[in-house]
Amino acid sequence: MVLRRMQWSSHFCRIYLAGRPSPNCNIIVMSLVGRSLSWLRRQNPSQRFTLSTAIRLGIQCLEAIKDLHSIGIIHRDVKGSNFAIGQGNLCRTVHMIDFGFARFYLTRGLDGNLRHRSPRHKAPYLGTDRYCSVFVHMRKEQGRRDDLWSFLYMLVEFIVGQLPWRSSPYKNLLSKKLQSEEYLLRNCPLEFYAIFDHIRYLNYSARPNYALITRKLSEICQRKRYALDDPYDWEEGGRYYEEISLQKVDKTKMKTKTKCIIDENNDKLAKLKVDEIEQNGKQQTDEMQSNHKL
Repeated sequence: MVLRRMQWSSHFCRIYLAGRPSPNCNIIVMSLVGRSLSWLRRQNPSQRFTLSTAIRLGIQCLEAIKDLHSIGIIHRDVKGSNFAIGQGNLCRTVHMIDFGFARFYLTRGLDGNLRHRSPRHKAPYLGTDRYCSVFVHMRKEQGRRDDLWSFLYMLVEFIVGQLPWRSSPYKNLLSKKLQSEEYLLRNCPLEFYAIFDHIRYLNYSARPNYALITRKLSEICQRKRYALDDPYDWEEGGRYYEEISLQKVDKTKMKTKTKCIIDENNDKLAKLKVDEIEQNGKQQTDEMQSNHKL
């Protein structure tokens, strides 16, 4: 179980209880998380984060990916909807979630030493079309590099609002991703080109230079004078706090209005049913009286 192995990392949910009281029953009690980063991004009027929020979230997401890789596991479905903010005192901490596609990339050899798994000739297609690397489309074995490709795509989406191949059908995704390399980063900070060059030259078993990527993201914060404790877009004092708050109020009003309409319709339906029952009862009484006369 992935979460059991990640209890030392602040970017993963805490497990309070886990067990199997019977063959058909599994129980797990764990800490809750808040909204996903994908949901938070879509609440913004422009469907994107400010650069400050995007970069600082990216640093936390990379920390989570690095922590997972450090125990020999790859996620294989890195995307905004698989990262969520915490609750309470952890409301500013990003948590990695959903390990349905996770897999060990390290295995123990006959000598007892850990080694990288040998790549399969043809690996299954796993992941989300929009964020998976070109190697996944080619059915090549996924490694740490593929998680970082997905991380880069996710980060570009955070900043720009969408990826170049967003509307492309599946059959065109591979060619679209290959063709988009030249302009994928055109609306991103210059530091992204160094990150892109590092990731693109990683082979299947290569260890990514997480420190380099973190350093480049931190350089953006330093150059733009972003502080790590600045409010995120959705927090009070953040760029989109008021807009998101108004959306929440509007949605609450809409839910209340919808509930009133439903309640009103239910009342009308109930009245119709009562009238129908009374009408049917009257007809049955008239029929019985007619039969009695006969």
